[in-house]
Amino acid sequence: MSVFSDASMDIMALYGRTVILTLAGGEAQEVSSIVSDHGFRASPPTADWDTGLFQGQGRYAAFRFRPNSLAAEPEPGDMVTFEGRDYEVRQILHEPTHLVEPMWWTALGVAEQRGGW
Repeated sequence: MSVFSDASMDIMALYGRTVILTLAGGEAQEVSSIVSDHGFRASPPTADWDTGLFQGQGRYAAFRFRPNSLAAEPEPGDMVTFEGRDYEVRQILHEPTHLVEPMWWTALGVAEQRGGW
């Protein structure tokens, strides 16, 4: 294991939340994720979010998964259920970007998307 893998395991042990990840093929699994719940907003929360994929109001959240904790990388179209809400994954980031192998697969998702003003 690398130093980064050990660090991500420690961070997940401290801050991980249980979510249900449903892959596009329909297989649902309970997994741990670091969740950044941005709440209901008029637009995506940061510049990392592709505004062409996230248009207007919705409940935004980012879900960080350890790459070696999942059988496959999440993809756009997958669903993450967190606190009773279903978030559609629309974008995947590999973080941090300067590492050859990512420490996190970050799935950016939205629930209750309602369009612009």
